[in-house]
Amino acid sequence: MATPEIEAQLAPLRIAVKEYGDLIRELKANGAPKIDIDKAVTELKARKKKLEDTLVAEKKLDEPRTVNVVEVVPNMAVLGKEFKKDAKSIQIALAQMSEENIESLEKHIQTEAFKLKVDNDEFSLTSNMLSVKRSTKTVHVEEITPSVIEPSFGIGRVMYAVLEHSFRQREGDEQRTVGMLRRFIDKHVFVIPLKRRIHIIVPSFQTSEAVCYPFLARDVCLHQVAHPLSSLEDGWLRRDAECRPPMAD
Repeated sequence: MATPEIEAQLAPLRIAVKEYGDLIRELKANGAPKIDIDKAVTELKARKKKLEDTLVAEKKLDEPRTVNVVEVVPNMAVLGKEFKKDAKSIQIALAQMSEENIESLEKHIQTEAFKLKVDNDEFSLTSNMLSVKRSTKTVHVEEITPSVIEPSFGIGRVMYAVLEHSFRQREGDEQRTVGMLRRFIDKHVFVIPLKRRIHIIVPSFQTSEAVCYPFLARDVCLHQVAHPLSSLEDGWLRRDAECRPPMAD
Protein backbone atom coordinates (compact mmCIF):
# COMPACT_ATOMS: atom_id res chain seq x y z
CA MET A 1 0.00 0.00 0.00
CA ALA A 2 1.33 3.42 -0.93
CA THR A 3 2.39 5.64 1.97
CA PRO A 4 0.80 9.08 2.55
CA GLU A 5 4.00 10.71 1.30
CA ILE A 6 3.87 8.80 -1.98
CA GLU A 7 0.15 9.50 -2.35
CA ALA A 8 0.88 13.21 -1.96
CA GLN A 9 3.57 13.00 -4.61
CA LEU A 10 1.16 11.29 -6.99
CA ALA A 11 -1.52 13.95 -6.52
CA PRO A 12 -0.71 15.95 -9.71
CA LEU A 13 -0.85 12.80 -11.82
CA ARG A 14 -4.11 11.72 -10.24
CA ILE A 15 -5.61 15.15 -10.97
CA ALA A 16 -4.69 14.75 -14.63
CA VAL A 17 -6.36 11.33 -14.75
CA LYS A 18 -9.46 12.70 -13.03
CA GLU A 19 -9.68 15.43 -15.67
CA TYR A 20 -9.57 12.69 -18.29
CA GLY A 21 -12.46 10.91 -16.53
CA ASP A 22 -14.41 14.18 -16.36
CA LEU A 23 -13.90 14.64 -20.09
CA ILE A 24 -15.25 11.15 -20.80
CA ARG A 25 -18.33 11.82 -18.66
CA GLU A 26 -18.89 15.15 -20.39
CA LEU A 27 -18.72 13.52 -23.81
CA LYS A 28 -21.16 10.86 -22.64
CA ALA A 29 -23.58 13.48 -21.29
CA ASN A 30 -23.47 15.38 -24.58
CA GLY A 31 -24.48 12.30 -26.51
CA ALA A 32 -21.10 11.22 -27.84
CA PRO A 33 -21.58 8.39 -30.36
CA LYS A 34 -20.93 4.88 -29.11
CA ILE A 35 -18.53 2.55 -30.89
CA ASP A 36 -20.26 0.68 -33.71
CA ILE A 37 -18.65 -2.76 -33.78
CA ASP A 38 -19.81 -3.58 -37.31
CA LYS A 39 -18.64 -0.18 -38.55
CA ALA A 40 -15.24 -0.77 -36.93
CA VAL A 41 -14.85 -4.06 -38.79
CA THR A 42 -15.89 -2.43 -42.07
CA GLU A 43 -13.40 0.41 -41.60
CA LEU A 44 -10.64 -2.07 -40.78
CA LYS A 45 -11.33 -4.04 -43.96
CA ALA A 46 -11.37 -0.80 -45.98
CA ARG A 47 -8.02 0.20 -44.49
CA LYS A 48 -6.68 -3.25 -45.37
CA LYS A 49 -7.61 -2.70 -49.01
CA LYS A 50 -5.85 0.67 -49.10
CA LEU A 51 -2.69 -0.69 -47.50
CA GLU A 52 -2.81 -3.90 -49.55
CA ASP A 53 -1.76 -5.70 -46.39
CA THR A 54 -3.38 -8.09 -43.94
CA LEU A 55 -4.77 -6.50 -40.79
CA VAL A 56 -5.98 -9.72 -39.21
CA ALA A 57 -5.05 -11.99 -36.35
CA GLU A 58 -4.09 -15.58 -37.06
CA LYS A 59 -5.19 -18.50 -34.90
CA LYS A 60 -3.34 -21.78 -35.44
CA LEU A 61 -5.70 -24.69 -36.02
CA ASP A 62 -5.30 -27.92 -34.07
CA GLU A 63 -5.65 -29.83 -37.34
CA PRO A 64 -5.36 -28.65 -40.97
CA ARG A 65 -8.73 -27.82 -42.50
CA THR A 66 -9.87 -28.16 -46.10
CA VAL A 67 -11.94 -25.20 -47.28
CA ASN A 68 -13.72 -24.28 -50.49
CA VAL A 69 -12.28 -21.31 -52.35
CA VAL A 70 -14.09 -19.12 -54.87
CA GLU A 71 -12.04 -16.56 -56.75
CA VAL A 72 -12.19 -14.37 -59.83
CA VAL A 73 -9.58 -15.06 -62.51
CA PRO A 74 -9.18 -11.93 -64.66
CA ASN A 75 -8.22 -12.13 -68.33
CA MET A 76 -5.43 -9.56 -68.16
CA ALA A 77 -4.89 -9.53 -71.93
CA VAL A 78 -8.46 -8.35 -72.51
CA LEU A 79 -8.54 -6.06 -69.45
CA GLY A 80 -5.24 -4.43 -70.42
CA LYS A 81 -6.42 -3.77 -73.96
CA GLU A 82 -9.75 -2.36 -72.81
CA PHE A 83 -8.81 -0.37 -69.69
CA LYS A 84 -5.07 0.31 -70.16
CA LYS A 85 -3.54 1.67 -66.91
CA ASP A 86 -6.72 0.93 -64.92
CA ALA A 87 -6.39 -2.82 -65.52
CA LYS A 88 -4.16 -3.28 -62.46
CA SER A 89 -6.58 -1.57 -60.07
CA ILE A 90 -9.42 -3.68 -61.51
CA GLN A 91 -7.37 -6.84 -60.91
CA ILE A 92 -6.78 -5.85 -57.27
CA ALA A 93 -10.46 -5.05 -56.74
CA LEU A 94 -11.50 -8.42 -58.16
CA ALA A 95 -9.02 -10.24 -55.91
CA GLN A 96 -10.49 -8.54 -52.83
CA MET A 97 -14.12 -9.43 -53.56
CA SER A 98 -15.95 -11.53 -51.00
CA GLU A 99 -17.40 -14.93 -51.88
CA GLU A 100 -20.92 -13.49 -51.75
CA ASN A 101 -20.04 -10.72 -54.20
CA ILE A 102 -18.27 -13.16 -56.52
CA GLU A 103 -21.38 -15.35 -56.72
CA SER A 104 -23.47 -12.26 -57.46
CA LEU A 105 -20.99 -11.24 -60.18
CA GLU A 106 -21.10 -14.73 -61.71
CA LYS A 107 -24.89 -14.70 -62.02
CA HIS A 108 -25.05 -11.11 -63.25
CA ILE A 109 -22.35 -11.32 -65.89
CA GLN A 110 -24.08 -14.19 -67.72
CA THR A 111 -26.78 -11.85 -69.01
CA GLU A 112 -25.27 -8.35 -68.96
CA ALA A 113 -22.16 -6.34 -68.11
CA PHE A 114 -21.18 -6.14 -64.45
CA LYS A 115 -20.54 -2.67 -63.03
CA LEU A 116 -17.42 -2.70 -60.86
CA LYS A 117 -16.68 0.34 -58.70
CA VAL A 118 -13.05 1.10 -57.92
CA ASP A 119 -12.69 4.21 -55.76
CA ASN A 120 -14.56 6.91 -57.70
CA ASP A 121 -14.48 5.09 -61.05
CA GLU A 122 -16.88 2.54 -62.49
CA PHE A 123 -15.97 -0.10 -65.07
CA SER A 124 -18.20 -2.36 -67.16
CA LEU A 125 -16.94 -5.94 -67.18
CA THR A 126 -18.15 -8.59 -69.61
CA SER A 127 -17.92 -12.38 -69.48
CA ASN A 128 -14.84 -12.50 -71.77
CA MET A 129 -12.84 -10.40 -69.29
CA LEU A 130 -12.93 -12.83 -66.37
CA SER A 131 -13.96 -16.24 -65.10
CA VAL A 132 -14.91 -17.66 -61.72
CA LYS A 133 -12.78 -20.51 -60.39
CA ARG A 134 -13.77 -22.90 -57.61
CA SER A 135 -11.24 -25.07 -55.81
CA THR A 136 -10.24 -26.41 -52.40
CA LYS A 137 -7.18 -25.70 -50.32
CA THR A 138 -5.74 -26.81 -47.00
CA VAL A 139 -5.35 -24.11 -44.35
CA HIS A 140 -3.34 -24.32 -41.15
CA VAL A 141 -4.45 -21.03 -39.57
CA GLU A 142 -7.74 -19.20 -39.18
CA GLU A 143 -7.76 -15.49 -39.99
CA ILE A 144 -9.80 -13.36 -37.60
CA THR A 145 -10.71 -9.73 -38.22
CA PRO A 146 -10.74 -8.03 -34.79
CA SER A 147 -13.94 -6.12 -34.05
CA VAL A 148 -12.36 -3.70 -31.57
CA ILE A 149 -8.87 -2.27 -31.48
CA GLU A 150 -8.03 -0.30 -28.34
CA PRO A 151 -4.27 0.04 -27.99
CA SER A 152 -4.33 3.35 -26.15
CA PHE A 153 -7.21 2.67 -23.76
CA GLY A 154 -6.21 -0.77 -22.47
CA ILE A 155 -2.43 -0.45 -22.64
CA GLY A 156 -2.63 3.10 -21.30
CA ARG A 157 -4.27 1.84 -18.12
CA VAL A 158 -1.59 -0.78 -17.61
CA MET A 159 1.15 1.79 -18.18
CA TYR A 160 -0.49 4.20 -15.74
CA ALA A 161 -0.73 1.51 -13.07
CA VAL A 162 3.00 0.86 -13.46
CA LEU A 163 4.20 4.43 -13.87
CA GLU A 164 2.15 5.90 -11.02
CA HIS A 165 4.55 4.15 -8.63
CA SER A 166 7.66 5.15 -10.50
CA PHE A 167 7.88 8.88 -9.79
CA ARG A 168 9.35 10.64 -6.78
CA GLN A 169 9.06 14.32 -5.99
CA ARG A 170 11.19 16.44 -3.69
CA GLU A 171 9.09 17.69 -0.78
CA GLY A 172 8.11 21.31 -1.26
CA ASP A 173 9.36 21.47 -4.86
CA GLU A 174 7.01 20.14 -7.53
CA GLN A 175 9.59 20.74 -10.26
CA ARG A 176 12.09 18.29 -8.75
CA THR A 177 10.81 14.91 -9.92
CA VAL A 178 12.52 11.68 -10.92
CA GLY A 179 11.20 8.54 -12.60
CA MET A 180 12.45 5.09 -11.61
CA LEU A 181 10.97 1.75 -12.64
CA ARG A 182 10.95 -0.71 -9.76
CA ARG A 183 10.85 -4.46 -9.99
CA PHE A 184 7.80 -4.66 -7.72
CA ILE A 185 4.88 -2.23 -7.57
CA ASP A 186 1.84 -1.67 -5.39
CA LYS A 187 -0.83 -3.13 -7.67
CA HIS A 188 -4.44 -1.97 -7.98
CA VAL A 189 -6.74 -4.51 -9.65
CA PHE A 190 -10.39 -4.09 -10.61
CA VAL A 191 -12.19 -7.23 -11.84
CA ILE A 192 -15.15 -6.55 -14.15
CA PRO A 193 -17.35 -9.37 -15.56
CA LEU A 194 -17.62 -8.94 -19.33
CA LYS A 195 -20.58 -11.31 -19.81
CA ARG A 196 -23.97 -9.69 -19.21
CA ARG A 197 -26.19 -12.80 -19.16
CA ILE A 198 -27.69 -13.59 -15.76
CA HIS A 199 -27.06 -17.36 -15.86
CA ILE A 200 -23.40 -16.66 -16.67
CA ILE A 201 -22.51 -13.54 -14.70
CA VAL A 202 -23.89 -14.53 -11.29
CA PRO A 203 -21.80 -17.74 -11.07
CA SER A 204 -18.93 -15.73 -12.56
CA PHE A 205 -19.26 -13.15 -9.78
CA GLN A 206 -19.28 -15.88 -7.13
CA THR A 207 -16.24 -17.50 -8.74
CA SER A 208 -14.46 -14.13 -8.82
CA GLU A 209 -15.07 -13.70 -5.10
CA ALA A 210 -13.97 -17.24 -4.29
CA VAL A 211 -10.91 -17.29 -6.54
CA CYS A 212 -9.76 -13.70 -6.99
CA TYR A 213 -9.99 -12.49 -3.41
CA PRO A 214 -7.71 -15.14 -1.84
CA PHE A 215 -5.30 -14.92 -4.79
CA LEU A 216 -5.07 -11.13 -4.72
CA ALA A 217 -5.02 -10.90 -0.94
CA ARG A 218 -2.15 -13.38 -0.85
CA ASP A 219 -0.10 -11.00 -2.98
CA VAL A 220 -1.13 -8.05 -0.80
CA CYS A 221 -2.87 -6.45 -3.78
CA LEU A 222 -5.51 -3.73 -3.45
CA HIS A 223 -8.46 -5.17 -5.36
CA GLN A 224 -12.17 -4.90 -6.01
CA VAL A 225 -14.63 -7.16 -7.85
CA ALA A 226 -17.44 -5.29 -9.59
CA HIS A 227 -21.01 -6.49 -9.12
CA PRO A 228 -22.07 -8.46 -12.21
CA LEU A 229 -25.28 -6.47 -12.73
CA SER A 230 -23.51 -3.11 -12.80
CA SER A 231 -22.79 -1.43 -16.14
CA LEU A 232 -19.37 -2.18 -17.60
CA GLU A 233 -19.01 1.43 -18.74
CA ASP A 234 -20.09 2.77 -15.33
CA GLY A 235 -17.47 0.55 -13.70
CA TRP A 236 -14.70 2.08 -15.81
CA LEU A 237 -15.98 5.61 -15.21
CA ARG A 238 -16.22 4.99 -11.47
CA ARG A 239 -12.61 3.86 -11.33
CA ASP A 240 -11.56 6.95 -13.29
CA ALA A 241 -13.48 9.14 -10.84
CA GLU A 242 -11.59 7.49 -7.98
CA CYS A 243 -8.35 8.26 -9.85
CA ARG A 244 -7.35 4.60 -9.64
CA PRO A 245 -7.49 3.13 -13.15
CA PRO A 246 -7.40 -0.68 -12.96
CA MET A 247 -4.34 -2.57 -14.04
CA ALA A 248 -6.56 -5.37 -15.30
CA ASP A 249 -10.20 -5.31 -16.33
